[in-house]
Amino acid sequence: MNKKVILLIKISFLFFLIFYFRKFIKTEEFLNAFKVIEVKDMALILFLYFTFFVLVTLRWMTVVSNFVKLNFFYLFKNIILGYNIAIFTSTLAVDATKFYGLSKKIESSKNISLVIYDKLFTLFFKIIFLFIIFNYLNFTKLEIHENTFFLISSAIAISLIFFSIRINFFLKYLLRFKFFSFLKNIEKTIKINKNKIKKLIFLNLVIQFQFILMYFVVIKIFIKNISFTEVSLITPLIEIVGILQILFIGIIEFSTVMFYSILNFSNESILAATLTLRFNELLITVPVYLFSIYKYKSDKNRQL
Repeated sequence: MNKKVILLIKISFLFFLIFYFRKFIKTEEFLNAFKVIEVKDMALILFLYFTFFVLVTLRWMTVVSNFVKLNFFYLFKNIILGYNIAIFTSTLAVDATKFYGLSKKIESSKNISLVIYDKLFTLFFKIIFLFIIFNYLNFTKLEIHENTFFLISSAIAISLIFFSIRINFFLKYLLRFKFFSFLKNIEKTIKINKNKIKKLIFLNLVIQFQFILMYFVVIKIFIKNISFTEVSLITPLIEIVGILQILFIGIIEFSTVMFYSILNFSNESILAATLTLRFNELLITVPVYLFSIYKYKSDKNRQL
């Protein structure tokens, strides 16, 4: 896409955000919402963020371990760098720094396949998790055409599971076309990482739960009557939408407010919660990144 078009989209969406928040956010209520935050809350959020970064690094380390043996802190600093950049761009920045971190370690075709494999595996897990939580919440609270949505989501979930089981068959078909030539190493990656599937499923489950817990802890500060199930439904949606931040600056904050407004929660409280999350993410990523660089160099010098 043309750079000027991307810039135009970003500026247009930014003006839309300013208009939306000025019209639908009550400034006084929004500012008053921050008064409930205590120092212990900030400390807990920072700890949860740090744990999240460690878990994501362990997942990435598991994905690449059959291909290259790397120091934990080497991978950790690349993950943290990605989240530093992602604050202002998109979650795709994390994938970019994963690729950059392996660029001098293995050939580029294998590198790309590992990044895609990790992305697809994680995305597949989020979608299945999302369907399960949505149907549970729909039957117990929302009650929106329960049977219809259950049948549709079940059909999609079964199709995804069938696709994942038969993925090598689909890959062989796609590789007939030059456009999909970048997928040629995915088949090998899947075969080599077969022994890692259970561990990756477990890590994805733990990471998903931990990330939802982090959102829940923050939102609970501002909205006392919110349930863990409600947060479990919306958080994966926000993660998926976050990919679009490369085009739409502030899409994560906007989508968070919009999704929670469907459940009739205060726009001001939700916006305060999501900005608190972003602030804490910025607060921890820089010092943790510097620490990981120091630790990696320290471990490397010790080995020499």
